[in-house]
Amino acid sequence: MIFFPANSISCNDIRLIKSLVLKGGGVTILSRLDVLEEVKLGQLAFVPLRNKLLRPLTLALCTAPSRQLSRPAQMAIQKLTAVMEEMQAGTAASPPSA
Repeated sequence: MIFFPANSISCNDIRLIKSLVLKGGGVTILSRLDVLEEVKLGQLAFVPLRNKLLRPLTLALCTAPSRQLSRPAQMAIQKLTAVMEEMQAGTAASPPSA
């Protein structure tokens, strides 16, 4: 089935996109991470796209290979890694707060 919307908006602000969808402004394509909190609150539904031609989204932490990270940076990376692994397993309580 091919879908051709009558109107479309292009935007790179995830908060604005979610706000428009929450106000009934249509549908969007975002990652699970982008809508995790709204899904947990029952405000949005996440429906994974299933197609053998689609490759999975890869989220990665990157650091400079020659740089020695501070202890707090190492701890932050460990925490983020743990949260991402929990999210992948579907056990995360909520995304990390900023």
